[in-house]
Amino acid sequence: MNFFEKMKGFLLEPSQAFNTCKEESLYEAMKYYIYLWAIISVIIFIVSGLFFPKFDPSLNNYSYFGLGVFFCIFLFVFFMIYLFFDAAIIHIGVYIWGGRKGFGQTIKACIYSIFVYILLSIFLILIGGILLLILDYLFKIPDMNDILFINDILGIIIFLWPWVITIIGVRQLHEITTLRATIGVLFIPIIIFAFILIIIVPMINGITTDNFLGYRTYGAKVTLLLSGRIYDE
Repeated sequence: MNFFEKMKGFLLEPSQAFNTCKEESLYEAMKYYIYLWAIISVIIFIVSGLFFPKFDPSLNNYSYFGLGVFFCIFLFVFFMIYLFFDAAIIHIGVYIWGGRKGFGQTIKACIYSIFVYILLSIFLILIGGILLLILDYLFKIPDMNDILFINDILGIIIFLWPWVITIIGVRQLHEITTLRATIGVLFIPIIIFAFILIIIVPMINGITTDNFLGYRTYGAKVTLLLSGRIYDE
């Protein structure tokens, strides 16, 4: 299966695509991942050449090239770190719920979910942009914010579908049931989210509130001092 067949397979027939890559090595999966980033790099170079001059006409061609290289390297490093961090978290839950085919299979599921996320983002952003332009042309919409719900809908699809692909990948590659795959993929992320929501957020809010109250108290003392009236609390 070549690169473009893989793109089509994981977008339209993910179960079949995962079945065909079940015996595929991790090296092969990473190779396709790098191919995808090569295509994205070309897109970034084109976009940087078209749009960066509009933001800062003083930049020269070397600056556009440098910015394009920076974005490509930054995104590649970010997604590589995210890939292994995400796979490690998901694999813990998958292992607990019966996945015994190895960490490499979980990494492959995560690689192709990111693969789909990037492709879907590119396609749907283009579709959404074209659709907004068509609607604006046909109906002369005075405020584009009135139809930006289209972007919200596309954003939900872009966010949810890679999770679905990860679940399908874990199910196929680890040979477990859909229920076990779903719980295994979501188990640790839900725990982390609950921990952040219950512990971290109130803690941050508490610190922020204390700092604010401390500032108000300090400010009151300064005001009283300047007015010549000092009171002991």
